[in-house]
Amino acid sequence: MRLDKQQINELPQRQRAALVNSLSGFKPANLIGTADDHGHTNLAIMSSVVHLGSHPPLLALVVRPGGEDRHTLSNLLRSGQYSINHVGEDMVERAHQSAARYPSEVSEFDATGLTPAWWPGFSAPLVSEAPVKLAMQLREHRELEINGTHLVIGEVVCAELPDDSLYEDGSLDFGVTGSVALSGLDSYYRPALLKRMAYAKPDLPPRVLDKDPDALPSELAPCIARLLATQVQCVLSTAVANTSSQHLMAYAFEPALGSVFIASLAHTEKVQNMLANPQVSLLWDNRTGNTGDHTEGLALMGQGQATPVQGWLRARAQHLLLARNPQLCELLSNPAAQVFAVAIDNYRLARGYGAVETYHPQAHTESLSA
Repeated sequence: MRLDKQQINELPQRQRAALVNSLSGFKPANLIGTADDHGHTNLAIMSSVVHLGSHPPLLALVVRPGGEDRHTLSNLLRSGQYSINHVGEDMVERAHQSAARYPSEVSEFDATGLTPAWWPGFSAPLVSEAPVKLAMQLREHRELEINGTHLVIGEVVCAELPDDSLYEDGSLDFGVTGSVALSGLDSYYRPALLKRMAYAKPDLPPRVLDKDPDALPSELAPCIARLLATQVQCVLSTAVANTSSQHLMAYAFEPALGSVFIASLAHTEKVQNMLANPQVSLLWDNRTGNTGDHTEGLALMGQGQATPVQGWLRARAQHLLLARNPQLCELLSNPAAQVFAVAIDNYRLARGYGAVETYHPQAHTESLSA
């Protein structure tokens, strides 16, 4: 079947809308959460979220024309904040019902039985039941002349994901999140992974990750991740003018192991040292001084560059730090607190009295540009 422009335009309105809505293929099913000036909540299902860039992390949202009856649009334009929430398999019926045209005084949360979640310092509701929740800050809005739709561009300022939902390279595993796909206006699909492909390079043939031994994460990675997850503190080593200093630090880390986050007050020696010389090392050691250390003891050294973080990355770092170290709440709420991301160049792991093994996290994480 081939349909030209005239044939498409001559289709009955509803049939034409259904066809064109599904021509783009599978789309993400998301619930957009907003609140008005009085705190009244609104929730709407949309499938037009598109990635725009990774640094800063930008997502675009297309909102149909409609003026004041588009509660989502008017709310987010006034407040500057909104949430994007993945629809999980167990939420489809309730999420779909949010498309009904309820009057402004009726919250779709109440009408559908979904639960609003509120994050400190964020004015828009998120969906408690959603497997992936994104707090969005409005960055740009344009009404498109071609058809009156609205292009909303927002920055991800905080994200909540299932703990075990990240691949080694940092991408999301939708088999874990249970996020569903949407086609047209009413067809929901369960996505299934077909295959993962290695980063395309002109001098290499296409490579399937799960069949290419060279593309698989090193066997050291799970051992390192377990050690980082079970320790509470690490020793930070800084150096200025050939003088090194050691500091006991609470920390958090990215699941892909490429970054470790630490925090301290701006006036401290460790912060001043890192600003003067960002090259640092971190030490973890689970040995307890008994004979089992001969075979089971682990000592891990990570070397990398410390950089102060701001914006969305600081928000993510603080979230990870507080998840592992709730006692850091007072420190992180202090205006003088500095948060650093240590980009790890390499880890060196010693097991018992065995040989030292080296792991380069970036060798197993292809870099993706915006």
